This record gives sequence, structure tokens and C-alpha cells, in this order.
Amino acid sequence: MLCALHAQIHALRATGADIVTIAKMVATNRSTVYRYLAMDSPPDWVQPLRRTTLDPYKEFLLQQWSAGCESPRQLWRMIRAQGFTGAEVAVRRYLALMGCQKTKPRTIIHPTHALSNGRIPSAGQTAQWVLLAPARRTASQQAFLDAVAAADPDCATLITLSEQFLAMIRAHEAAALTAWITAAVTTTGHIQRFAQRLRHDEAAVRAGIAGPWSNGPVEGQIHRLKLLKRQAYGRASLALLRIRLVAQPPATSPP
Repeated sequence: MLCALHAQIHALRATGADIVTIAKMVATNRSTVYRYLAMDSPPDWVQPLRRTTLDPYKEFLLQQWSAGCESPRQLWRMIRAQGFTGAEVAVRRYLALMGCQKTKPRTIIHPTHALSNGRIPSAGQTAQWVLLAPARRTASQQAFLDAVAAADPDCATLITLSEQFLAMIRAHEAAALTAWITAAVTTTGHIQRFAQRLRHDEAAVRAGIAGPWSNGPVEGQIHRLKLLKRQAYGRASLALLRIRLVAQPPATSPP
């Protein structure tokens, strides 16, 4: 690449082109053009080798990968036990650089599954539709979620588990919570970690689903208190905030 750039700069200069024109034509800066014109031959450039904390373990990683251990996290744990202090991402980057990393093919949603306006919904929009009750979704929204589920089994599992969990909360039925957690921990990604955290405090979660109580009123009072504080530009004392909070009852919605 450097040889071709050097030859191109000299060829343009031989035609009488000025420095600015050459820089624009070869998509580089003027200082590079001046430097290459001063050289009779292309520069010899070798990328300097940088030593990293992963260097002593690279051969071991390749050996373990060839032996059948294709989990970057497991490999990272193995070298961490040997004294490696870096992060797991360093192992993943090295495996990807060496062509060892196996990436899951990206799911392609066919344009015919777009909405009526011809646009493919974003990930945020899709997540919002998953959180909606199925009865509140429009026909196009439901059709798109069905297309996503048909295109990727993992997405289908995620949508199904999300709908089941939200249905438990809306109906205040915690009887199926244990079965839901058991099914969710066998998956991967965020929903697996979410289910694992629920399992650590399952009794409290069960009570929160089945009980009639909600922290919504508390959150509303906290929001009102923050609003009062911002109205005083953050300089209101605790005594003043207490007076304003107690003296001003929360606004009630019209009947």
C-alpha cells in the first residue's frame, strides 16, 4: 500500500500537479505528500510489536482452542487461574484476531415484515412492543414480533418468557414463578441473569407479585420532592422542603 501511494504521488507530480491537488487526489495530507516526494523509494514501515499481559498465555489459548475448548469465558478463567490479571474482553479480541472466535450469524428480517410505512422498527421499538400486553398490540406490531420469533429461536424464547412474566405481574399470580425461573435460567443473555437474581430473592418477588401493595405512591412523592427542590435551584433547606411538601397536597386528577 505504501509503495502504491509513493508511486502515485510521484506520478502526479510528474504531470505538473501541485501539492494541494495531489493531497486531494490521493486522500492524504500535504505533509505526507512533501515527505513522499523527498523519498526516492517507498518507506519501509513495520508495525511495532506491543507487549501485553496476554502474551505469556497466547500459545496456551491456541492449544486449548485446538483441543476443543471454544468458550472464551472458560479460557479466560483458565489463564486467570494461572495468574492472568486482564479482562475477558482481551481473550475475546485475541481469539477474533486469530480467526478462532465463532460469531453467531446476524438475523435478517425480510423487508416484507416491515410496518405499513415500509420501515423496519428499531430495537427500542421492538422491546416496547414486547412489553405491551398482546391485546394492546396493533396487527402490524404483532405481525412483526411473529416474524422476529420465526426468524430466530432465541428471540422467540425471549418474547415468550417476557410475555409470561408480565402476565404474572398483571394478574398478580405468583404460582408459576418457580417454573418461569427454571425455564429462564436455561437460556442465555440478560434474561438468564435476570432470572438468576430473582432466584436469590424468590420469596420477596413472589410476595411482590401476589400482594396488593405498590411503591408507586412512594415514587410519586419522591418525584414531587425532587421537583420542589429543583424549583429552588437546589438551594432549599430541609426545613423549607418539609414545609412545602406538607403544605401542598398532591394534585388529584379530575373525576
